[in-house]
Amino acid sequence: MILKILISCFFAYIIGSLNFSILISKKFYKKNIKKMGSKNAGMTNVLRNFGVLPALVVFILDILKGIMSIFICYLICKKSLNNNLLVCVEYMAALSVQLGHIFPIFHKFKGGKGVLVIAGSIVFINIKVFLVLITVFVLVFKFSKTVSLSSISATFFLPISTFFINYFNKNLSGLYLFLYTFFSTIISIIIIFAHKNNIKRLLEKKEPKIKK
Repeated sequence: MILKILISCFFAYIIGSLNFSILISKKFYKKNIKKMGSKNAGMTNVLRNFGVLPALVVFILDILKGIMSIFICYLICKKSLNNNLLVCVEYMAALSVQLGHIFPIFHKFKGGKGVLVIAGSIVFINIKVFLVLITVFVLVFKFSKTVSLSSISATFFLPISTFFINYFNKNLSGLYLFLYTFFSTIISIIIIFAHKNNIKRLLEKKEPKIKK
């Protein structure tokens, strides 16, 4: 069982390390996205520098990274674990793909911020939590037109929504409720920390907005 968990997390980290922002900018534009704009290897920086189409491709592929990581984990572990413990391992795989995206082994451990890969992971783990997060993101973006603020806001609600949605699950023990909330809190903290420069610019009112 432990070996299967380690293999799942390993695959998730490797998948996370495939940074499509970097790969697309080098392959099709002969440029290094990490030296342009905000210097972040993420979808928003691709949008600002190369336009909607490549940004959309990155968006889709990053979401798929998260979904595929958890799906592979599910396939490897589903016969060895009960449903509640399987979800715990899926959160571990989500954390692994997030770390792979932020610290990719293929790109000198300098990647993106992990928002989209976690979004994809949560789609598979708990669609209800995802719907809460996407609602928060859309509402904040509607008024702020700032992707970073919207992402940080949605991320902040990840452990909160995880707790309350699972709290009303009568088939879930207090231990698993704690573990789900714990893992989602760690994921949330990592994403928010990855946005430290964005938070600084937001406080200074220097964070770029997405123009219509």
